[in-house]
Amino acid sequence: MNSEATVAWRAVSVALVCVLSMPTGGHGAEADGCGRLVSKWSTDGYGIAASASGMVYVADTANGRIRVFNSAGEHRADWKSSSRTFERPSGVALDAQGNVYVSDFSGHRIHKLDSLGNPLASWGRHGTGDGELDKPNGLAVDKAGNVYVANVKNDRIEKFAADGSFLLRFGGRGNTEGKFHNPFSVAVGPDGSRVYVADFGNNRVQEFDSAGTFIRAWGGMGSVDGSMRFPYAVAVDEAGDVFVADAGNGRVQKFDSDGEFLAKWGSVGSGDGQFRVPYALASRTTGEIYVLEREGKRVQLFECSRE
Repeated sequence: MNSEATVAWRAVSVALVCVLSMPTGGHGAEADGCGRLVSKWSTDGYGIAASASGMVYVADTANGRIRVFNSAGEHRADWKSSSRTFERPSGVALDAQGNVYVSDFSGHRIHKLDSLGNPLASWGRHGTGDGELDKPNGLAVDKAGNVYVANVKNDRIEKFAADGSFLLRFGGRGNTEGKFHNPFSVAVGPDGSRVYVADFGNNRVQEFDSAGTFIRAWGGMGSVDGSMRFPYAVAVDEAGDVFVADAGNGRVQKFDSDGEFLAKWGSVGSGDGQFRVPYALASRTTGEIYVLEREGKRVQLFECSRE
């Protein structure tokens, strides 16, 4: 991991120590029908994606592979880096055809695979120019097949066509509107017109249009409803609601598409509905949310839909 991300991760560790020393409340849903545990299973990983049919793909960074599960957590396959050309897979996303996109955190590349794990394409190289990557992490694919990449060390979002052609970039290091400090995750709204970024180091989510024009931001350091402590991931469901993995507070928060707080669940811990560093999220068309825990080394699946 790069030095800036390492410093940020150490900050998360300090925050978790502080949170663990505080009393924790209940860990069920507080509003909006969110937080009922459906299933759980153990796995290592940094990234997660779910298909409409219920297949779940986990980027197992430490072991250099993509793990494939069904919706109940039953293991189905492993795609190993030795035959799939990636070094440290960290992010994973799907397109409408079932193709799987993988970000290679150490190889500074994006890999496109078919639904069986066979290589289709790859692109990117280490650098700071257009289309170049430095520690890519979260991925998102819009309904047109365009691919958004959270380019962590370059503090920006890159947008590519489905074949890897560079389209645009936005961001840059800073804490003003449209700037980032280690953006670890990106998500796209259901119609493709809105892009959401987990701005980890600035403790906020930022919203843009598909051309990278800033719309709004929300969050801020804290533990009250709507505030955040080191948000690692963002996901969007089919209703356009936005979910945030609020790592330092050991919870998941739900907002509407304009950033209005709707619900939260979770607390720091290893029990059902608790989290040890919620690191990645994936939504299902059935109104459920997968939460991948980096330190807890497991996936938990929750119901969360508007009542």
